[in-house]
Amino acid sequence: LVQTELGAGRSSRNLLQVFRKLVTQGGGPKRLYYGLATNLASSIPISAIYTSSYEAAKHGLHRVLGHKDQERKSWVVHCLAGASASVATSFVYTPSECIKNRVQAGLYTNSWRALTQVITREGPFTLYRAWPAVLLRNVPQSIVKFFAYEQLKVAVHQWRG
Repeated sequence: LVQTELGAGRSSRNLLQVFRKLVTQGGGPKRLYYGLATNLASSIPISAIYTSSYEAAKHGLHRVLGHKDQERKSWVVHCLAGASASVATSFVYTPSECIKNRVQAGLYTNSWRALTQVITREGPFTLYRAWPAVLLRNVPQSIVKFFAYEQLKVAVHQWRG
């Protein structure tokens, strides 16, 4: 919302002012939940894609690299599998973020209307306009997350026997 307001030349970067305006002028406290339907509708498929693509990539990469030096190369596999999971998820995540952001910015009254209007007025590729930014944000985060997760699993296993 701050980005939308700044882009339109209507606001400052002061989060308290933006929050106050949002709650008092922009639809009341329920405005905080605009775009929630999109998140709820996309969270299950995104989580399923994320987890299953990570596991599939991890097993596939272990097969490709072979069992020789698997211990030494496992961190590479985890990082690449995490990156792959992020890319796979981005095909659902990116359009859902586009719709959620437009509803939160007050450009549309609900998620379904935003989706249909964006597709008919701007074309379906508009839903993926932010895809490079999503990848630049999510791929490094997934690499770090899965690397840390797998290393912690090893540490806990060694600690607990």
